[in-house]
Amino acid sequence: IGYVLAYIGAVSAAFEIMNSRIVKDVRNNVNRQVNCDTANISKALSASHKYIEAIEYLESSGAITALPEELREAAELRRTFSQASLGELAGCCRPPITKSGMKHRLERLIKAADDARNSSAIDTSNENIGTDSQ
Repeated sequence: IGYVLAYIGAVSAAFEIMNSRIVKDVRNNVNRQVNCDTANISKALSASHKYIEAIEYLESSGAITALPEELREAAELRRTFSQASLGELAGCCRPPITKSGMKHRLERLIKAADDARNSSAIDTSNENIGTDSQ
């Protein structure tokens, strides 16, 4: 439409249509980017919270002391830098590791916490079995 208007001599009308289209495209791109950033931040915070919960459980149960050094290091870094990205945490490791390596270590912490919870639940149920028979 803008080109037709320009061709027939309505240049200012053509510029107005083209300008409104450009403004609309820019606004849509900005909204898309903001939505994407918001979703990524929300996802990262949710994951961070999940890791911190697992670390807190491991610490309170004493199970963290039985973990390998690299997992204890990952736990300490996540607790110390709760807002840091995986890449930033990975760079703080000695020696530095990849983002994938850090994610793997944090996932192992969650598994260790789940295993500790399950072990604790089994121990508790075994204790209850002994008291029921008395």
